[in-house]
Amino acid sequence: MNGFLARGVEVPADAPSGDVAVRSAGILSRNLSGERYAWRADDAARARAAEKVSAAWRHLDAVEACPLAELDADLRRALAERDSITDSYSHDPGAWIGWDAARGAWLTANEQDHVRLRCERPGFDPEGVLSSLETIEEALSFSLGWAFDERFGFLGPDPAKLGHALVLSASFHLPALSMTLAAERVFKEALSAGVEIIGQSSDDGRSLASVWTLAFTCPPDLLPRDAAARLRKIGMSLVEAERAARSSLVERDPLGLEDAVSRAFGLSRYALALQAGEAAEAASFLRLGDALGLVAGFGPGLFASLLRGLSGSGLSLSGIAPDRPEARRRALAFAEALGGVSLVQEKHRV
Repeated sequence: MNGFLARGVEVPADAPSGDVAVRSAGILSRNLSGERYAWRADDAARARAAEKVSAAWRHLDAVEACPLAELDADLRRALAERDSITDSYSHDPGAWIGWDAARGAWLTANEQDHVRLRCERPGFDPEGVLSSLETIEEALSFSLGWAFDERFGFLGPDPAKLGHALVLSASFHLPALSMTLAAERVFKEALSAGVEIIGQSSDDGRSLASVWTLAFTCPPDLLPRDAAARLRKIGMSLVEAERAARSSLVERDPLGLEDAVSRAFGLSRYALALQAGEAAEAASFLRLGDALGLVAGFGPGLFASLLRGLSGSGLSLSGIAPDRPEARRRALAFAEALGGVSLVQEKHRV
């Protein structure tokens, strides 16, 4: 199958604001006119809706699709852990998925809505995400009639998403703001604008690897392009604040910063066992070190790949020392992934 689903979107070195931004994403939900919502439908109705969506999707150019059951079990689990699909959908025997690798988009049928279209782009590009979603949605609308009300907009099972049924988000790597304890102050602007702030750890809401996600549900009284513009304004304020915090750290405590980066590098070379949190934090410091010129061979693409591959059932662990404990396998995978990474200057005994 297409490697897109396994890898996620590739992150080039020149991704927009790629020194801070990790990825941008969006979810566009639609439901079919005349069909019961998926959670209220019987098996026959669900199958009928899925067939309509499947037929419309297959008429588009340069797209692929397959029943979810045909995907490898590890890939289905990883997709659920990355929130590419919901966990319940990953176990649904009737689940189906389509993808458009060129646009970084994928579609599910009867997940929570009849159509749930997702898109992911590297760096900070909410406008690009929105453009891809709208282009595909328009193409599908030639074959599918959407449940729509002149007063409430696009209809669906979640009242909070009535209107445009659109959520745009962007993830940012903010280690310096976390280290300088300035993140809370910077987040206030986002919260006051109606943006949700999500940590990478789903257990307690904290950030994993200093990555935070801003998610904005487009309200009915705001055009989607204006929602993207609002997210851009707030996101760029975060980017600039993180850049300023990094400069401040370099001036105030260069030795402490280099020590943290060097310790992370040491883990990549000599750790015999790593927990997911340890690996993520080490990757965070190495990414920061790369941005500040302390590390060579690291970049936004490798950072995103490590976050996907070293937590949970990460795909990068597949096939690596299957007879060893997971923490040992993770350390081996971490060292293998960072084989081309080096410190710009060794500080030991200098």
